[in-house]
Amino acid sequence: MDQLDQAIHDLRRKIAKWTRLAEQGRIELQTLEKAAKLRPANGVESGAGEPEMDFGGAANGVRKGGRQLGAISPQWRNILEMLYFLGGKHAYADVHKYARQQGINIDIASTRDRVRGFLKANLMTGTPEEGFEVTEEAMRRFGFGERESAPPWDGDIPDEADKAEGA
Repeated sequence: MDQLDQAIHDLRRKIAKWTRLAEQGRIELQTLEKAAKLRPANGVESGAGEPEMDFGGAANGVRKGGRQLGAISPQWRNILEMLYFLGGKHAYADVHKYARQQGINIDIASTRDRVRGFLKANLMTGTPEEGFEVTEEAMRRFGFGERESAPPWDGDIPDEADKAEGA
């Protein structure tokens, strides 16, 4: 093996080593990101620097169109209204169940992220241990109870027995 062959061989070994290290780093990053998403909403900020919901505008402070700050879809307004009128404290599972009933294709982890965003926006209060409730501010902001027609849900408002089943 001459010097050129040796240089090629050495470079291939370095590339293979870097590839393994990059793959290990990617796996570690994915693991940490998944763990961060599973963190309960207790006011602890994610170290990733990415907001769970964008209630503060673009990272550089300049908005470029899109939804108004803090705006939520009509489906999520319906869910908050339902939770408000049901009263009491609601678990993540309750919010997830009502979201699915409203036709939102969402998993429980994304539901937790959504609730955390509502907490930041002062649309909900509470903790995972005690449950969450919709704030009076959300009621005033979105005009819950001011509709002329029936509520936007299908009338199948869960009772306490449904809630006890764990959604």
